[in-house]
Amino acid sequence: MQSAVAPLRILAIVNLPWDPRLGAARVWIELTKEWSGAGHTVEKFCLTDAFPDPPASRAGSALRQILFPHQAAAFVRAHGHRFDVIDCLIGVLPFSKNSLGFRGLLVARSVGLFRLYHRFLHESSKLEPSQKEGRWFGHLFHRFIDWRARVHSEKS
Repeated sequence: MQSAVAPLRILAIVNLPWDPRLGAARVWIELTKEWSGAGHTVEKFCLTDAFPDPPASRAGSALRQILFPHQAAAFVRAHGHRFDVIDCLIGVLPFSKNSLGFRGLLVARSVGLFRLYHRFLHESSKLEPSQKEGRWFGHLFHRFIDWRARVHSEKS
């Protein structure tokens, strides 16, 4: 039976490699299969599209997470006119539709409970204060990464 609704042009955005072994990425991989099967046109923009070469270090990997929202925004500004819907992981596109020049539907989807997870990490550090924290710079760096992720998630 044919649908009377015109097919949608959907862009999926995740800040992870497009790998079904990764939980959050797998959600979008399965969604894109379903959308394509329903007759919609689907494209994706993921971490490896933004940064094709593997990171040289863990710090480089973390830096990519900080820069990814800006790469995704640049992609949307350049190609957003081709899509009716952008479906992304919460926090990866923390910009207004207006600033992106996008007129379609923008969906920020959560695959976890980021606030609850943040609270868990905070409480567990109180329960296990003897846990080795590593070097001061690493501790500061990871706190900054966590803070940026929370800010982006709240803005999404």
